[in-house]
Amino acid sequence: MNIAAQYMRPIGNDLELGFSVDINASDDTVIAADGDTRLAQKAYEKINARISLGTIDGKWLIAVVGKNLGDEATTTFGNDVPLGSLGFDGTYFQHIDPPRTVTLQGRWSF
Repeated sequence: MNIAAQYMRPIGNDLELGFSVDINASDDTVIAADGDTRLAQKAYEKINARISLGTIDGKWLIAVVGKNLGDEATTTFGNDVPLGSLGFDGTYFQHIDPPRTVTLQGRWSF
């Protein structure tokens, strides 16, 4: 499930302030391609937000963006190690998603 909202507001004659937030949620799910239930991702909600200030004509913009603000530990893929029969039985790997991040964005059009 995904929910998003955005709000833009003019400030004076030349500037625009923007706010946005989105929530991405998932139920419990198995992330292994072979359906191995030992690689299950628990249900989660991730919240992302952005605040920006820029010119109405789009000449420049600066924004602060926060992703995964709740610092949810999630993974999108995993599987058992292919060499399990060569002494690695019961070994798994996972691709871990990024933790909470906050970035500063800037744009200048000429």
